[in-house]
Amino acid sequence: MSRLSVAKCHTISILIFLLVLSISSHSSSSPRSIEAYAESQISARTVTSNSFQLTFVNPDGTSEYTIVYSYPDIIQFNTNFTVQVTIFVTMLRGLKLYLVDYGLTLSVFDSQGGGVIKQIIGTPGSYLYEGSHWGPLNVSIPINSSDVQMEPGNTIHANISLQFIGDVWYDRPINWHYYDSGTRSIGNISIIQTRNSTSGSYSILILATIVVSAAGIIAVTSAVLILRRKRNNSNDAGLEL
Repeated sequence: MSRLSVAKCHTISILIFLLVLSISSHSSSSPRSIEAYAESQISARTVTSNSFQLTFVNPDGTSEYTIVYSYPDIIQFNTNFTVQVTIFVTMLRGLKLYLVDYGLTLSVFDSQGGGVIKQIIGTPGSYLYEGSHWGPLNVSIPINSSDVQMEPGNTIHANISLQFIGDVWYDRPINWHYYDSGTRSIGNISIIQTRNSTSGSYSILILATIVVSAAGIIAVTSAVLILRRKRNNSNDAGLEL
């Protein structure tokens, strides 16, 4: 009778162990499947390359700039988004002579209003004339929870825009200068959130509960067997007397 009970206890322990392994593998497969999907999307991403022109005309002359850019169309959440930009001064005519101070602003905004802005400024004292250029520039901004709100496993789309501003100096009157400034939307990116920390923590909690429960069952079963053995030993001792 005692040996049969021990065999049953071993069988229950094996079944519980197999159940724990099954739930553990199931709980870990969901986040991994999300990450695998995201990684496949990121590995298949393409790079968008294009350009646009900004033209400014007034009675004193014409200025024109060509902005060439490229960026990946898919990025992973909690990584840096980088746009490579080069600004060409394609025309400075009339009284317009050169640019002294200039800068570029990269903006990324999602449909929910969250976003981030990064601005870079040209080197002080570095003039730009017709035919010259500024760049290539690698403008990087972090895409994380401080600026963009995302649920684990989701994908959102964000709009990208570039703004160029330059301080143009004129031939006359003396010390006369005026700013050229223009903004263009250059496209969209997909932001993928791959980490599913919530379900991962929940799975660990379930697994820990099952392990504790299994340990409790085994402990109770062992205690019952010990009591049975003591009772049988007491009975056997009484018979011998």
